[in-house]
Amino acid sequence: MSAGERAFCIQETGLRAAYEALKVGKTLTFEHLSFQLARIAVHKGQHHKVKKKNHKRFQVVCCKRGCEYRVYTVIQSDATPCLYRVTQVQKHTCAVTEKTVKPKVLAAYDASIMGTAKVKVAAVKKRYGISVTVRQMQLYASHLNRMALPTPQKVADMADTGRRSSAAEAGNDDASDACHSSGPAPAQAQEQADEELAHFRRVQQAFSFYEDHAMARLSRALTAFHRLPQHHQDMLPKFSSDMRRLREAIAHNAAFVAQITSGLDFLEMADADTDLQDEVPTEFFMDKVCTTIKQFYRDWSAEGQAERQQCYGRILEAVDRLFAERDRHDVAILTPGAGLGRLTWEFAKRGYRSQGNEWSAFMLFASNFILNSPNPPKSITIHPFAHLFSNVTSRDAQVRAIEIPDVDTRELPAGTNFSMAAGDFFEVYDEANTWDCVASAFTLDTARNPIAFLERVFSILKPGGFLVNLGPLLYHYEDSRDGVSLELPLDDVLAAAVQIGFIIAEEERRVKATYNDDSEAMMHTVFDCSFFIAQKPPSVSTQHSA
Repeated sequence: MSAGERAFCIQETGLRAAYEALKVGKTLTFEHLSFQLARIAVHKGQHHKVKKKNHKRFQVVCCKRGCEYRVYTVIQSDATPCLYRVTQVQKHTCAVTEKTVKPKVLAAYDASIMGTAKVKVAAVKKRYGISVTVRQMQLYASHLNRMALPTPQKVADMADTGRRSSAAEAGNDDASDACHSSGPAPAQAQEQADEELAHFRRVQQAFSFYEDHAMARLSRALTAFHRLPQHHQDMLPKFSSDMRRLREAIAHNAAFVAQITSGLDFLEMADADTDLQDEVPTEFFMDKVCTTIKQFYRDWSAEGQAERQQCYGRILEAVDRLFAERDRHDVAILTPGAGLGRLTWEFAKRGYRSQGNEWSAFMLFASNFILNSPNPPKSITIHPFAHLFSNVTSRDAQVRAIEIPDVDTRELPAGTNFSMAAGDFFEVYDEANTWDCVASAFTLDTARNPIAFLERVFSILKPGGFLVNLGPLLYHYEDSRDGVSLELPLDDVLAAAVQIGFIIAEEERRVKATYNDDSEAMMHTVFDCSFFIAQKPPSVSTQHSA
């Protein structure tokens, strides 16, 4: 059996189990209900919406890619309030024809692709006097097989702003040369768009494969246990129950991951690529998914506050001090390598004009969810360590629940300028004398060429602007086989900064900081970070980007 056939069998088995669990007459907990709906959403490219009738009865509408959908009617049990019973399952087909959505609406949709969803709808209504939803336009586009590929601007819509995202999660760095050209030919642009779409779909597929991947690891643990001699098994009376707890935790995580990808309309509406559907995500991609889940613990939980204070706190204090005499609404701050956007959000919370930049599709999908979805504080529960089995002090520590977010991400000062830009740093930021400050947190060592990074930062800073950096030099591409990676000691990095034109205003070494550290684990990595503030001289104005 090929890898594609194995993946198909796993997927179909999961779907059959989900549909079986949601048959009429089935009784299940709300958490189990949510999990089965998420499982269907993951495998079938659906999203579900809950329509409440009253506090005991509600309907769940599962919208399938295209025009089919199901409606599950669920009633709370009177005898056992924690249980819900499926009373009705209805299948519907939405007939989409030229009578339902006029062709000129589709044309308007294609023409207004650079706008956000609200902008598109408003433009159609203003131009043609037609009230239409984005979903209607998408359905009509699907009906005519005229799916619009995610152009640079449309991909950036996912994160509210920015430019084309890098298509190479595994390290393709060709984008740095693209910003010096006049632009690709139409055929090249189409090929590039196809590659980007394929990459985004692979990332989406990796998220959807999380449950199967984590359950496979759990299955290996159970297999190892049952191969033990009986007297060894007798020494571990709680092992089976612990595995059940981990299975439930992984199911919670799978439902959470399904929420992250459920709103990615440009992937939902894209024509399915059967070759991609048959692919099993690589271990590299699955590690990225697990790291992304754990990143929520660092950036958006109360438990991660101490670690954030080590890094973000130091940078925030420095920036507040540097711009104490300025109106914060006039101070533009860029955070490259923004990850899940917490530092970028903290700057916006303080009233600065704040923009984050990120090229990893895994981080972009996750930050889009946490920053743009209405998630009240502590409304989401995750288990970020459930899939980690080494250096564990106890099963309680491994399975423990973390509530996110620790703040309401919508609570920002009125008039705040806050955005995220998707794409390669060198390709997105080439306009000289633009930013008052660049805040780099654990970012400098992610550049293949740290000197080029410093040159670009110097170029985009306004005269008198600052680079505030904190982090180690754990170069991310040191082991890359293409050889395109320059690893410099800290002394050489600072010397290069001076030669570029920076004035080193402050420098401190051996600043202790951890990164995504599990406080209850048996192993901890503590970095002796470099903290420095480099200023672009007030009298220097860059004529063009470096």
